[in-house]
Amino acid sequence: MISLGDNDDAIKEKINKILLDEYAPRRFNTEEYKRYIDILKDTFKIVKVVQIQRKDDSDSISRKITDFTSETVNRLIQQGYEDALSK
Repeated sequence: MISLGDNDDAIKEKINKILLDEYAPRRFNTEEYKRYIDILKDTFKIVKVVQIQRKDDSDSISRKITDFTSETVNRLIQQGYEDALSK
């Protein structure tokens, strides 16, 4: 997430403000306040960020933009899995 701001100073500033200046809500009153960056560092390490773009579908038509049938949604999910694996 931090590397997303490498090319854009405005995005980098927003990310840093969230990570460094803001505190996450406490789960219990006895828990101390933690910054979001501290929670991320303690939880996991992000090694690589991959952006997945949906490919144009030559079979689609303009009226199908509101097609939320289970068949269409399942096909889109499957295409997403395949696109993620191909990266």
